[in-house]
Amino acid sequence: MQIFDTSFHAIVQGGRRAGANMAILDVSHPDIEEFITMKSDSSKMTNFNLSVAVSKEFMRAVIEEKNFDLINPRNKKIKKTVQARELFDLLAAQAWKTGDPGLIFIDEMNETYPFKDAGVFCTGACGQYALEHFEGVPYAHINLSKMISEREEKISLDKEKLSSTVHTVVHFLDNCIDAHRYVHPDIEAKTKASRKIGLGVMGFADLLFSLQIPYGSKECIDLIDEIMTCIKTESRTASNSLAKKRGVFPRFKESKWSEPMRNATLTSLAPTGTTSLLASASQSIEPVYALSFTNKTSDGQEFTILNKAFKEAVDGLSMDRTAKIQLQFVDSVQNISWLPKDFKDTFKTAMDISPEDHLTVMATFQKYVDNAISKTINLPNKATVDEVKDIMLAAYKKRCKGITIYRDGCRSDQVLGTKTQTRLYAFEDEEK
Repeated sequence: MQIFDTSFHAIVQGGRRAGANMAILDVSHPDIEEFITMKSDSSKMTNFNLSVAVSKEFMRAVIEEKNFDLINPRNKKIKKTVQARELFDLLAAQAWKTGDPGLIFIDEMNETYPFKDAGVFCTGACGQYALEHFEGVPYAHINLSKMISEREEKISLDKEKLSSTVHTVVHFLDNCIDAHRYVHPDIEAKTKASRKIGLGVMGFADLLFSLQIPYGSKECIDLIDEIMTCIKTESRTASNSLAKKRGVFPRFKESKWSEPMRNATLTSLAPTGTTSLLASASQSIEPVYALSFTNKTSDGQEFTILNKAFKEAVDGLSMDRTAKIQLQFVDSVQNISWLPKDFKDTFKTAMDISPEDHLTVMATFQKYVDNAISKTINLPNKATVDEVKDIMLAAYKKRCKGITIYRDGCRSDQVLGTKTQTRLYAFEDEEK
């Protein structure tokens, strides 16, 4: 891993996009404790995300406070027996400290995997896609903030446009598999055998802003059901249609599909970190990190981003121009007493949203997604290790396929950040 990490660091120094790697180790591996604590030194493994593949057996042992065996993968013999709860506590404490490792609920992934006698060996670099050896997958993301219609000054979700866009993207991604120039014949063979594609979304928070729906509210959950029912249904219809014209994917007979399909799996929610910046959209299904925030380029240069929907909403408020300009550069509006409640409810940032609401949104999306979701459960700096444990257990019970928790400020090099000096405390009290 250190060799790979050093290699990808050289790519960064060459002025390119930072390398992204996911390292996953099974929770029953004898080296698991060393793996969990590998990034205690923040200068090491900077190009790796770490996740532990936790089984249902392990999670049950945690809940029931039982022992758990660590097994040598070569001879299948028990190397060591530990208390499951203590190993889980170590996982949570390290995630609290550094943001790594995350959890991959490997049994949940395998139970929903489309092939009968195969298992998941790895995931995409942020945990969003189940892959076997040598497989690759093309991604594309529908900007949900563009899937709206406006009639008689009322904004609503344009399901007809969304449906049409899904069909276009599925067709496009299937073409990408054949048009791509592969770096190795094994990658080409494996990728074309299953023809997996990664249809996802971005701009979800922007859509909520436009519709004036608070993140995590009942209206938000209902909207997710509406959006994802459409995407799931139409993507499968599109793949089925392509299969009738072009043929099914070569491994079709090994799969669990009963109807002809061109692609073994279709949907996955990637983080869209760079893509959303190019599209001026909010990331994936995340709430906005802040209404105004800083980001860094691969060479360390900072730049500031102001959310467009928030700016437009501020422009529509009844207040003088100077105050509007100042308001546009606050991190959060929740402590500004004179702002309307519905305005503050709509424009919540990642740190204004409870972990429970973060998780509910993620679990609702997961019901409709073939693969997994790259989403961060953001916690304030003051969050405790016990809160991290509670979220991990809740994610398991809600049948998520993975979970990543990040406590604000636990790393000195975090990608997104707010500038505390931009907070305008004068606006916390109208009289001030």
